[in-house]
Amino acid sequence: MSAPHGSPRADPLCYASPQTLVMSRAQRRFALATLAAVALSVAAPVAAQAPRVVVERFSGPGGAGLRQRLVEDLVQNGLVVVPEAEVQRAERAAGRPSTSAEYVALARELRASAFVEGRVRRQRRRQQRLQVRVRNGLDGEVLGATGWSGRNASALAVVGREGHARLARWLSEARAPGPATASASLAAPATGDVPWWQRRDAGGADPEEPPERAEETPRPAATRYDAFRIAVLGGTLFRSSNTTVTVYASQRGLSPPDPSAALIEESRRYQSGGIGHFELGGRFEIYPGAFDQAQSFPWLGLVAELTHSIGVASNGFDRRTGDPVAVPTNQFELYVGGRFRHRFGPARSEPELHIDAGWGSFNFNLDLDRLQQIELDTIIPPMQHGYLQLALGIEVGVAPGYLTLGLEAGGRVGTNIGGDTRNVWGTDTSPSNGLLVGALLKLEIPEAQGLFFAVNVRYFLFATDFRGQVGCAVAEECAGFMNPWEDRRLWEVWPVQAPGGGAPDLDAVVGGPSGPVIDHYVRLQLAIGYAFY
Repeated sequence: MSAPHGSPRADPLCYASPQTLVMSRAQRRFALATLAAVALSVAAPVAAQAPRVVVERFSGPGGAGLRQRLVEDLVQNGLVVVPEAEVQRAERAAGRPSTSAEYVALARELRASAFVEGRVRRQRRRQQRLQVRVRNGLDGEVLGATGWSGRNASALAVVGREGHARLARWLSEARAPGPATASASLAAPATGDVPWWQRRDAGGADPEEPPERAEETPRPAATRYDAFRIAVLGGTLFRSSNTTVTVYASQRGLSPPDPSAALIEESRRYQSGGIGHFELGGRFEIYPGAFDQAQSFPWLGLVAELTHSIGVASNGFDRRTGDPVAVPTNQFELYVGGRFRHRFGPARSEPELHIDAGWGSFNFNLDLDRLQQIELDTIIPPMQHGYLQLALGIEVGVAPGYLTLGLEAGGRVGTNIGGDTRNVWGTDTSPSNGLLVGALLKLEIPEAQGLFFAVNVRYFLFATDFRGQVGCAVAEECAGFMNPWEDRRLWEVWPVQAPGGGAPDLDAVVGGPSGPVIDHYVRLQLAIGYAFY
């Protein structure tokens, strides 16, 4: 039918209704949404095809930090790094791989195309090297390796900028293995158990899965504590002692009217010749908590030191003939104790405080048979001390990596004193107390890591308060002794209260040493040793 004359033409493009116009806009929106959905569906498989890479733990000092830097670089360049927790769960189920076939099996389970392995090693001249290699997930074989060198772990941090660029060629060649056959597939174990990733995706939990363990971060070499030290010691020990004693005049060849009351004072002294006698010994320190890479508890350890004299003899004169007499002498010291240490800063050269607590034994022995032969006014007792020691020290690196200085001070409380010491100068004598101070200079050799030389100077003393009467020089001859001012069978008898006509009381001592006897010692030691850290 034609339109009436003069009426407009029925043109839908020009005369569409408002409802028709709205429907057209809705259609355009639907079309755009459809295109976006199609684009996302196309892009999703592309994203899913991003390579999955396993970056294993890096061994050696600073390895954990370097690994993290490489992981970040790989992720920034479009790779998917398999989470470490996922790798650990798979390794707990199938074991840590060591053969090519085991790497292939693990790669199949993790849907990974490559493994990245790293190791930090120390080299000569205090250099460190990071070696990284790429292993193909398809066949478990190494595709290639590269490395970085520097003075410490911080210098190797460039792996966080160059890692992907230098590994890209081998990572692009790596391929993930295809599905395994039913008989060999790790995805469907013969026991019928559901694989761990399927249980997880299904929302179930693995009741037998152990908790994840935090990775220990290795302590960098420049901040590590010594795990043990061992040193050979050689040096000298100088001794000096001087005291005043009161004795019977009759014991010195005098003939007083009343020998029981006639007393004289004289000096008894011992002094080493020159710088003292020679010593050899050794020192050992061990800190069990400092052997692991992270040094989880490096502060507590055990210290032991031993020294012994070499070719030492004391000189006197025969009381009958006046001829020189060499009295064989040996000196021995052993110390064993615990040590707590704390460093005021991360670097090895920072001040390090230590507190020692332990037990020791110091002996300066004189041959008793020869001692009985020498003149009475030169006799001194052997010194045999047992003690508990508490000492405080500090060491500071004044030239980091080369020179360290140290100071030490402490006290000693006596636990026992030897029978020979008491027998010669007083059977009621109590243990001796003492103190010590010392200084250390240590030189390390950077080119020979761990080797060191040291000079140690130590001054120490023992204070002994002799009490009581002397003992028998010859035990079986002590019965029925004569007056103390005449008896020669005892060690030189200390004067007692005058008997006043009665029998003398040997326990009523009024003579002997006038006060505590102070023994001074100066030890000079040279040490060559090795420290492992």
